[in-house]
Amino acid sequence: MYPTDVKVFLDGKDITKYIFGTDTIVLSNVNNTWRNIDITPHIKGPGLHKIEITAATGVGRVEARVEVQ
Repeated sequence: MYPTDVKVFLDGKDITKYIFGTDTIVLSNVNNTWRNIDITPHIKGPGLHKIEITAATGVGRVEARVEVQ
C-alpha cells in the first residue's frame, strides 16, 4: 500500500500544488518515480529552511537531495 494524499511543505507553507499542479500527490506502481523539483521560487531568502513531506495514510520512504548552485 502506497502513502495517500502526499503533500510537500516548505517553511510551513503547502507548496504541493505549485510544484506538482495538484493539491496532493497520488503514488502507485506507475506514479512512483524520481522527480527533479525546483523549489527556488518558493524560498524567500538565505538561511535555514525546512522541507516537510506528509502523507494521510500508508508508509513509505522519501529520498531527497538538495543541490545549491
